[in-house]
Amino acid sequence: MSTAKEQLLLEYITKARRPVTAKELAAYLGVSPRTVKNYVHSINTTHSPCLVQSSYRGYEITPKVGRAAIIQATTDTPSIPQNYTERAQFINRRFLLTHTNVLDLYDLSAQLFVSVQTIKNDLERMNLSYANFHVQYRVHGDTVTLKASEKELRRLGKYTLFEDNDKSFFDLSEFEVLFPTISITTLHQLVQQTVENYDFYVNDFARLNLVLHLAIAIIRIQNKNYLQDLLPPIKTPLGKVHRAALELADAISATFKVELTTDERSNIYLLLKANVNFANPFSGEADDSEIDPSILDFTRQIIDELSQQYYIDLSNPTFVKLLAIHFQGLHTRLLHHQQTINSVSPIVRVSYPIIFDMAVFTVIAFEKRFELKVNRDEAAYIALHIGGEMARQRVDAEKVRTVLICPEYLHLGTRLIRQLQQRFGEDLTLIATLPDTTGLSQYKYDLLLTTVPLPHQLTTQTLTVEIPLLGLAGTQTDISDAIEIIKNREARAIFRDKFDHLFSPELFWPPTGIITNKHVAMTQMAQAMVKVGNVQPSFLQSILDRDAASSTGFPNIAIPHSLNMDAVKTSVAVMLCPSGLRWDEQVVKIVLVIAIQRADGDMFRKLYQYLIQILSDGNNAQRLSRC
Repeated sequence: MSTAKEQLLLEYITKARRPVTAKELAAYLGVSPRTVKNYVHSINTTHSPCLVQSSYRGYEITPKVGRAAIIQATTDTPSIPQNYTERAQFINRRFLLTHTNVLDLYDLSAQLFVSVQTIKNDLERMNLSYANFHVQYRVHGDTVTLKASEKELRRLGKYTLFEDNDKSFFDLSEFEVLFPTISITTLHQLVQQTVENYDFYVNDFARLNLVLHLAIAIIRIQNKNYLQDLLPPIKTPLGKVHRAALELADAISATFKVELTTDERSNIYLLLKANVNFANPFSGEADDSEIDPSILDFTRQIIDELSQQYYIDLSNPTFVKLLAIHFQGLHTRLLHHQQTINSVSPIVRVSYPIIFDMAVFTVIAFEKRFELKVNRDEAAYIALHIGGEMARQRVDAEKVRTVLICPEYLHLGTRLIRQLQQRFGEDLTLIATLPDTTGLSQYKYDLLLTTVPLPHQLTTQTLTVEIPLLGLAGTQTDISDAIEIIKNREARAIFRDKFDHLFSPELFWPPTGIITNKHVAMTQMAQAMVKVGNVQPSFLQSILDRDAASSTGFPNIAIPHSLNMDAVKTSVAVMLCPSGLRWDEQVVKIVLVIAIQRADGDMFRKLYQYLIQILSDGNNAQRLSRC
């Protein structure tokens, strides 16, 4: 890497995951667009193949080869946070990784290459940015303290971890980068074909999860690290899942030219079984008998320790089983002096630092428990397991938590689950499937679906939809309505709870009649938000650009907002226009300018559609506009 600026350019494009214009890069780096072009030329001249490709849309990383090469190119020079947002994330990570609520002010200044006063200013701003978490950052002499209750500290820790591991961690394109020596697309097709041949329904996450674990196994075998006479024999008879696993193993062996021992085939069976169970609790092969009890005990213990140290719940039973399967393979390989050289280790370490730290923590515990030495390359594979589970949690957090009560009869329960996941998989997550109400009280859920009559008291306590055992015919609308009710209920609760956090008298404009067009409205409101310190001066141009790209006007309401969640403090400015204000093709009576701080991104997504839905109603908008 020739210069630090070139490194920053590469990191910015990589994080953007979209084409970035020379103008945008120039503004970020503080140079001219011509200098940006010179940087790109220098980068591509130094590395082969080229790291950066350009088009009329801007610059982006060359697919597949770019990211791995970037990590290699930048590993020797640690990334230095360049702005407030990155410094705030760094400070939160330091609190999390050092497991303390006290940091040295001058150490932070040295680590971030900024003045002590800049750190102090950032901490004042963080008290606004993270107000939703009810935490306080304070400076006492030479130290910085984080004051928070255990509950709020866990919320902040979970948010910090999820920021470290975005949803894109778990998709095929990311796997292509992590495993460049095998065709992830081909592997995915083999998995899908096996699933279809045996009439399994495996949801998207379980299918990707299986692809990830199989890719890890293939890379290990390619590196001559085999499972051979290591795993205990499979105790179950040759059932449907076992036959499917053997067929999948044959396809993998033929396609990727790898020799699979009996143990490797058994391992594929365990992986397939775990993921089929994840998608379908009626698969009938859900026991843990093939996993050594000491390995299973260690897995549960380390998950408890990770929860205490990193404020993340990884206790999902399927994840526990998959991680235990990995530990069992690692343990047996170590006994036979086999360890994996992992080419993705630098990528994972740099791209997902907290998750890699969790994996190293796990490796150290593994070494102490089993008195075996583990190389740090193995930690990257454990990090992939943890990152995958966190990605699942983040996606599922936006779905309606659902319990299905349905006895399994002639495979009708399995078919019903398949229909639910195919039709409503984007909106609900099945956290449990039970034959009756026994054990129901141990689950926290929002929606109850049942094929059997339930006690009246239970149905009045929880939103319940009765569905026929033979299929969803005639009840899909009822389920859709129930999902919408629950999401609106959640949005209303957030709205009430965060009202004082979102709104303030200084950002309220009663009816005046003097606002003549949308540009005047946005300008006045944005300038007021700058004045109270909630946004930076660039916010006005951001909302103007967003509205120009696609109108933010809806029937009766306009909601201008920035695409960048970089507000100092999440807030909403309100302007009432009962006589109507022309907004492109709409006439609006209420204008809400929303500034979002990244820490409140999930809250904004839940409120945005709710506000549009409620205030697009003419009667609601008219009543509010006359307040």
